[in-house]
Amino acid sequence: ALAFYVRRFEALEVEVSLLSQRVGAGKVSPEEARKAISTLRSSVESANAVGDLAGLIERLEQLKPALAEQSEARKAERAQQQAQTREAKEGMVAEAEKLAQGNDWRGGVNRFRALLDEWKALPRIDRATDDELWHRFSSARTTYTRRRKSQFAEQSAKRDEAKQAKEAIIADARALADT
Repeated sequence: ALAFYVRRFEALEVEVSLLSQRVGAGKVSPEEARKAISTLRSSVESANAVGDLAGLIERLEQLKPALAEQSEARKAERAQQQAQTREAKEGMVAEAEKLAQGNDWRGGVNRFRALLDEWKALPRIDRATDDELWHRFSSARTTYTRRRKSQFAEQSAKRDEAKQAKEAIIADARALADT
């Protein structure tokens, strides 16, 4: 009968060891680890088992400083990632604004498409900054598209004018040829 309670303790000990390994290897997020520690601690405190239960609780408590370090490391990593993303998006906006002022009608369209795909692939940054950068990018794209359409409409009008002038010349030439 005592062996049953010893096996319960050993099972808890294995769970504590596995959690310690996962936390040590960084294979579990600090948030998940905190939840697991809390759940496991409750299991140990309410366990009907024979063994050093206080020692298991102490081992769980010793994991908390590592979690704090991992949390700080993740915050720093996220901050760095956001800074890189912001820098990349600002670069895209600057390029888009430059393209919007240019006259490269074929290459510009392709570059805007590529920039848009790159933009979509990047993660969002804080909402206000992301929205402000997107507004600038989108405005540049709209400006470019309007200028491009205007340019092609103007070219089309000139072609129509030239065609009419040529048709008038042809009509005059035919009239002269017939006389």
